[in-house]
Amino acid sequence: MKMLSPRTGAGTGAGFTLIELLVVISIIAVLASLSMAAVGTVMDTARKASAHNDCNQIVIAVKSYYTDYGKYPVADASRKVFGTPQGSDGGTNEDIIRPLRYSDGQASDPNGLNPRQTHYLDVVQVKDQSNPKSGIDVSGNWVDPWGVAYIVFVDADYSNQIDVSSIFSSGLGSSSNPGVVPLGTGAASVGYDLKVKKRALPGTFNQSADILSWR
Repeated sequence: MKMLSPRTGAGTGAGFTLIELLVVISIIAVLASLSMAAVGTVMDTARKASAHNDCNQIVIAVKSYYTDYGKYPVADASRKVFGTPQGSDGGTNEDIIRPLRYSDGQASDPNGLNPRQTHYLDVVQVKDQSNPKSGIDVSGNWVDPWGVAYIVFVDADYSNQIDVSSIFSSGLGSSSNPGVVPLGTGAASVGYDLKVKKRALPGTFNQSADILSWR
């Protein structure tokens, strides 16, 4: 009786060798990683655009408040910076965000800065309070798409200049006046650097990562 070869007759469909399978799996893994990197880049670009828009909204709200009240929405004239990632200066922006987004909720304006109860900002609550991003967290802070509180600068003493060196130790201002910018108000997001680049603050302003309302 004629014997069939293992790779002939009923077994004519030759299979892949182990090496060939490993090569195919490796190629798929590389393509998947490239795809994920591309998706991540697109998402970061979208987050940066969202953060820049939020910073501009904050500035517009502060300026609108100033137009209505003839002053900035701050209770302490010595305080110019609201919201710092390290936790210094309170580490929050709620003191300036709350009166701007006045609501009928409890402690919506504890310092009585917006007696007319004007809504200068409409901001959504974060979807997940355990991992807050892009909205108002449980403490009333407005956090950026990376979950870091926006930093709001206000010229509380009306000198038309703000010292931002507590956040950006270099890279802003002029050589004769480093860290000081001629602003009435401004806003910044450093979430990308803190969460993606892992840069400790204060630090040099990074034009590709840090987001400022005035640039």
